[in-house]
Amino acid sequence: MSSNWSLSCDQSSSQKVVVVVVVVVVVVVVVVVVVVVVVVVAVVVVVIKTIVIMMEIIQFKKIMMITMMHDEMNKKKTCDNKKNDNSTVEEVIGTFSMCNIKERA
Repeated sequence: MSSNWSLSCDQSSSQKVVVVVVVVVVVVVVVVVVVVVVVVVAVVVVVIKTIVIMMEIIQFKKIMMITMMHDEMNKKKTCDNKKNDNSTVEEVIGTFSMCNIKERA
């Protein structure tokens, strides 16, 4: 009777060990999966933010180029218009020198 009792005790303790091992393995697997998912999401977010920043920089450069071209056109028109209006000699000379300085710069 005592040998059966010890056997049943051993079986229950071995079952407890198996349950504990299974629980530990499941917890470790869940933790690893969560960490991998978090890392993947973080990498995707960083890549998307980088792409968005690059697009914004490209848009900014395009806007700056358009603005600079527009400013150059306006300067040229202003200088061309001032050459042909009925201004005094001093104003024409001043406009010419100002326009030449702007064109050289």
